[in-house]
Amino acid sequence: MDIARPTRRSIIATLGGVIRVLRRRGLLAGGLLACGCIPGAAGAGEFSWDLSGGASQSATGDTLDTDGSTLAATYYFDSVDDSQGPYSLATFFDPASRVSLAIARTKATTHLTGFVPPGVAPDLTTTTDEYTIGGQYWLSASKWYAGGTYTTRNADLPVVTGLFVTRADSNAYRVFAGKYLGPKTSLELGLSRSVGKLGQIVDLCPPPAVCAIGGRIDIESKTVNDDIDLRFVHVRRFRSLTYSLFGGVTESSGHSTIEANPTPPVLFTGSGNIREHWTYSFGAEAFPTTRLGVRVGYTRADNHSVRNDSYDVAATWFFKRNIGIQVSWSQTQAHSDFATFPNDDTTSIRFIGRL
Repeated sequence: MDIARPTRRSIIATLGGVIRVLRRRGLLAGGLLACGCIPGAAGAGEFSWDLSGGASQSATGDTLDTDGSTLAATYYFDSVDDSQGPYSLATFFDPASRVSLAIARTKATTHLTGFVPPGVAPDLTTTTDEYTIGGQYWLSASKWYAGGTYTTRNADLPVVTGLFVTRADSNAYRVFAGKYLGPKTSLELGLSRSVGKLGQIVDLCPPPAVCAIGGRIDIESKTVNDDIDLRFVHVRRFRSLTYSLFGGVTESSGHSTIEANPTPPVLFTGSGNIREHWTYSFGAEAFPTTRLGVRVGYTRADNHSVRNDSYDVAATWFFKRNIGIQVSWSQTQAHSDFATFPNDDTTSIRFIGRL
């Protein structure tokens, strides 16, 4: 028996609920609500909306703890057919033009060890809000696609005696174009730029100290990073097992500028280039069934004196055709000949809903 697809009125009502959640900024709760309230009629083999909400926790040794939450919504202008393979690969097998919106919040707490200056709290908390909007246009006849994303971040930093941070924000842009080389392989080229700005006021001689040189200095720093990346996805089938291979390579460069008013004799000002470095990534995901996927991934970033190696594993399970859950874990290890860095471990959970 065929199951009726959601009516236009139900879709509009659901979208209105998502927008209200975005306004309240109840990120994780909104994601759970969106995924838990999707009607069973969405399991008819096609979907136009992809909603998700999740939470993450990470720890960098004993010095930094980070909690995060996200909420995202994607609308496909042509319905996506999920019957061509594993549910996780539905948008790969049946791509469509789309628009998307995502918001995220992270709360990072730094734990100071050793000597803590008077007036400084032992735990410093930074809250960052991130908003992303994006889209993709799909040319079905030629199998080409193109699109872009824009992300803005605003950070609320802690106030430390003698160091008053006035603002910290950044913006990132990415444009991309890709093509399907047959029905099971895609290749994508992307260009991105991120611009980060930090404004702060430094008191060279905070009270009750008495200094020969004192006064407050307004410091403005700006960092620009440019990336060019090449990514691929390839899906294969071995007997009854479907699996995907994916990866990419990124070349990064940039420059930074520091300005101060007035300019003190002990502070470096001016501009300088950030040396080029490369990032490589590769991963695979196996699908024992259309509902279940298990993936592993590896990323290596060579930044001259410091090398980062990242490993991640994840499992995605659609316990209903239109409702799924993803659990993942990752670890980043930094290596240097001059210093020792603690590992960064992250665990996350994400709920997925489609209608």
